[in-house]
Order: sequence, then structure tokens, then C-alpha cells
Amino acid sequence: MRYLIIFLSFLFFYSNAQPLPSIIIVDSISISKKPLFVKEIKTNNIETIYFLFSSTKEIKHIAIGNNGRNLFIYKKDTMSITLSLEKRKQILIQNLHFQKGEYTINLKDCNFQSDYYIKNFPCDCLNYRREEE
Repeated sequence: MRYLIIFLSFLFFYSNAQPLPSIIIVDSISISKKPLFVKEIKTNNIETIYFLFSSTKEIKHIAIGNNGRNLFIYKKDTMSITLSLEKRKQILIQNLHFQKGEYTINLKDCNFQSDYYIKNFPCDCLNYRREEE
């Protein structure tokens, strides 16, 4: 009886398990070699919006996800990134270069310096596509 309870508990927990999202940590953001800082983050089920400023007293470290769009807004320019990643990975991006436009990036084809480390994003991603307007 004890084994039956353990087995049924295992089946219950296994059937209710949810996949963990990928974590993509961004170390710094820049535009034309000038550092940018995240001042405010707004999120909903579809997209995450990051408001960027060139000078701020408070620095927020960010982690972007692969579930939905990531919008980066600096002054009146917008960079939209949609990530495509098949497996659960933890990736570190050393520098995200802010470039106006919409991008769809397939992370499985990126040029990783070492295990899950991207030095310059999206420049080091070989198979990224800029959406035409």
C-alpha cells in the first residue's frame, strides 16, 4: 500500500510539472559604445518593456526571457527582440547593443564564446534576422 501511494504521488507530481523558462542574463546595454541603464520594467503576458536611459542613479540588472517579445525603448527609438530557443538554458550576454528595429533571433545558432556566453548581442548571433518594415 505504501508503494502504491508513493507511485501515485510521483505520477501526480510528474503530470503537473511545468517546464522551466530559459534565463538570459544581460550584463550591460550600450548604444554607440555609450552605456545605457534600465530605469523601469513593465511586463504582461505577451511582452516585457524595458525603458532605457543614458544616465540614472539606480542600476537594475535584467534577465530577458524567451516567452514573448522583449521591447527596449530609448528616447523615441524601439528595439524589439523575439527569441527562439528550444532547450532550457541559462545564457549570459555580456553586452547587448541597442539597435533600432525588430529582430527575431534563433539562439541555437549563436556564436557562443564558451558554454552559453555571448559577448556581443545580437552581433555574435549568426542566424539573426532583422524584420523589414
